[in-house]
Amino acid sequence: MPVDDGEGIVARLGSRDPEVVKQAAFDAADMARVDAVPSLLKLLEAGDLATMGAVAYALGELQAEQARPRLMELLKDARTAGRRGSLMYAMMCLDCKDHFHDMLAFLFDDSFEVRCKAAMILEATAGDMAVDALVASRSELAKRLREGAEEDDDRRAEVEAVLETLSEEIRRRESELEGE
Repeated sequence: MPVDDGEGIVARLGSRDPEVVKQAAFDAADMARVDAVPSLLKLLEAGDLATMGAVAYALGELQAEQARPRLMELLKDARTAGRRGSLMYAMMCLDCKDHFHDMLAFLFDDSFEVRCKAAMILEATAGDMAVDALVASRSELAKRLREGAEEDDDRRAEVEAVLETLSEEIRRRESELEGE
């Protein structure tokens, strides 16, 4: 439940207290306060690990597409290892077609949550990708599996499920081309 009726959310995002900022970010998301997006983007740009999860969550909920580049930077930043779940959640709410290839790498992340969200993003965007990009992605994943990049059986199964999704999409597209 939001702390107030919306007055002061943007002001609270400017607080020096990380707990106040986090609550304000959640309130902005809960109340669909798109006017808070510029302040949230500034906070995301600052890269404060104490507030990053709440800020990313809010930007995702508010579908702030302009946050995508910074979210990807943070996802690739070694400092965010172990803290990427909210970043990936935000990406799930945004258009990730331009980051399809980047998402492949997150299938091998140490975090189960990150791997699952990467798989969901890949599955959701596969239908929008060119066939040659799907074939290249499938080849890259298969190669990593052959080279033993994933020895853990559960993780291997997760990657194989994405491989199957890519293969199905390729087959569907090829079948459509044959029917034309």
